[in-house]
Amino acid sequence: MENPQTQARDIPLWLLGLVLLLSLGGGGLFLAWSLKHSSPSQVVVTAQDMLAEPRVFAPESPEAPPPIALAQVADPVPTKLTVKWDNLNADQAFRQWESNTGVSLSNIDTLVWSHLQTSKVNLSADGQGMWEVLVNLCGQCQVVPQFTSYNSKPAVRLTRGQFNSRFYFVSGSCLFHV
Repeated sequence: MENPQTQARDIPLWLLGLVLLLSLGGGGLFLAWSLKHSSPSQVVVTAQDMLAEPRVFAPESPEAPPPIALAQVADPVPTKLTVKWDNLNADQAFRQWESNTGVSLSNIDTLVWSHLQTSKVNLSADGQGMWEVLVNLCGQCQVVPQFTSYNSKPAVRLTRGQFNSRFYFVSGSCLFHV
């Protein structure tokens, strides 16, 4: 008795020939159709174009092209803060941080707000980066910042949790969370 796994099915030779014939015929017809319906455009590069030197214009020359207009984007938030908070309620400190930076505090849970109202903050910053101030505030209050957007602007959501400043790295005006 033969093992069913070793049995091979032979494809009839006429079927193999038919598949190959249809494949080649169909491919040839498609190629002919695509060449007939394409409209190739021809680009001719002359030696004169290749040898042309780039032209340099003096800025005040009438032949000079107009300057490229660059869009000026205003800084959405200030990057440096100067604050002095001595024994200030944390909720007031976060609201002042929000008003000084323009970054919204959004979707703050009522339990977090009640915790912030009972927490006190002592922080002094002279020209310190806004994200460094936020990291210091969060560290003192044991809240964790989560970064999001609100009305297409940057926003911070505060949640209750074990805050560890080792996982936040400030470089210039950027805050990285690792």
